[in-house]
Amino acid sequence: METQNAIKLIRELKANKFLPKFNDQGILDVCNEIRGEFDKINETLTDENFDREDKTQTSKILVTNQHMQRNLRCGLAYVNARLDRLHRLAWESGKSLPEHIKEKLSPPEVTYYHAYIEAIDDYNKSIGGAAFAMDLTVDMQPPKELFIEVRVKVDYGSVVLPESGEVNLAKGTTHLLRRTEVDHLIKKGIVDEVIQA
Repeated sequence: METQNAIKLIRELKANKFLPKFNDQGILDVCNEIRGEFDKINETLTDENFDREDKTQTSKILVTNQHMQRNLRCGLAYVNARLDRLHRLAWESGKSLPEHIKEKLSPPEVTYYHAYIEAIDDYNKSIGGAAFAMDLTVDMQPPKELFIEVRVKVDYGSVVLPESGEVNLAKGTTHLLRRTEVDHLIKKGIVDEVIQA
C-alpha cells in the first residue's frame, strides 16, 4: 500500500522516547516512492491519449498526487521532528554532544548540530559583548543560589574557571563554585550538584 514506508518512519519516531537511530533506508524508500509517483503523474499528463475530461483518469492522478504529498509531508515531519529534538538537546546539554546520541545521528545532523551550537555561541557573544559574554544554555530555570556545592565524580585534573580561578577536580572532593562556571561540567557528568536536605 502507498505511503506505508512514510507512516512507518513517523511511528518509529513516535515510539522512541528521545531519538531513534536515523533511518537511512526508510528515508530513501520514501524518496523513491515520491519520485515514482511524480514520474507516474508526469507520464500520464504527457501521454497523448490522456483525456482531461475523463474523470477516471483525472481521479487516478489526484489520488497519486495525494499519496505523493502525504509521503512528502511524512518525510519532512520525520526530519523536522529530529531537528526539533536536536535543538532541545543543544539547549539542555550545551556544547557537548553525548556519544550515545551522536551514534544515532546521520553525518548531516551532526554537522547541523555543531552549526546550531556555533550560532548560539555567536548570539551569546553578540548580546553580552566580548567582555560580558553570556551563556543562555546555562540555567534553563532561574537559580535559587549563585553558588552551588558540587561533588567531583571522576578525576579531571585542574581547571581554570573565570571567576573562581584554578580548581583541582579530584574524585570525591567537593567545591563551592559559581553555578554558571560548573554547569557545563554537570552536563558532561564530571561533577554532581550536592542537594542539601
